[in-house]
Amino acid sequence: MGFRRRTFRGVTKVREEWDLVCAAFNLRRLRTFAVACG
Repeated sequence: MGFRRRTFRGVTKVREEWDLVCAAFNLRRLRTFAVACG
């Protein structure tokens, strides 16, 4: 996905950024699963 380093500072902003990265990863997995199942 190209995620290499944080772009924000501060615990709250970094946590929000990580949540966004995890959500994008999960959506990608969900799409792959949906395509495989038809």
